[in-house]
Amino acid sequence: MLNKDVNNRAADRFSQFVNSRQGLLLLGIWAFFEPSFWFIAPDMFLQLMCLYSPKKYIKYFFVTLASALAGVSFYFVLNLFFFDKLGKILLMTPFVNEEMILQIKNILATNGLTGLLFQAFSFMSVKVWVHIGVENKIPFHQFIFLTGLSRALRFFLFAFISSQIGSRLNHFLRSYIIPFVILYVVGFIAMLIFLETRFVIK
Repeated sequence: MLNKDVNNRAADRFSQFVNSRQGLLLLGIWAFFEPSFWFIAPDMFLQLMCLYSPKKYIKYFFVTLASALAGVSFYFVLNLFFFDKLGKILLMTPFVNEEMILQIKNILATNGLTGLLFQAFSFMSVKVWVHIGVENKIPFHQFIFLTGLSRALRFFLFAFISSQIGSRLNHFLRSYIIPFVILYVVGFIAMLIFLETRFVIK
């Protein structure tokens, strides 16, 4: 059992970090690069920040959304110029596979542009949606608006729910921060693996 003083010091340092400029910068960088070359959704860090600084969940939500949309825009433009090369890189990205790409193509073929509204809740990497969007010649402004709307809803829901949990379980989260964060990160990654293998690969 970890010493309470160790957990309290860790909780103090983490709370200071999530309330600092460095914490916001890390969240923004994470959200910016996830739509292109990073492979873990910013939700993982967003939720942690909202759990340990619940009163600032609105700020964290906007930083995540703005950075994520900037990242999507950046990757969209890259695909316009380097589509084939990025397609090869895409298949080497963790939690991305050919079945996922085919499934997204089917969603867009069946639902048209409204299929983009499923993006954030499909639990399939946004970078695949961007790549297929460019392949289907979806106009940039329509792609950004529809996927942005979808992602905004997801980010806000996760931030709000995490802030409510953080407010109600503040003492527990501080007292057991080290084992909780370890289990949380492991559980989040395990969920990504589970979703890929159970809901995508046939």
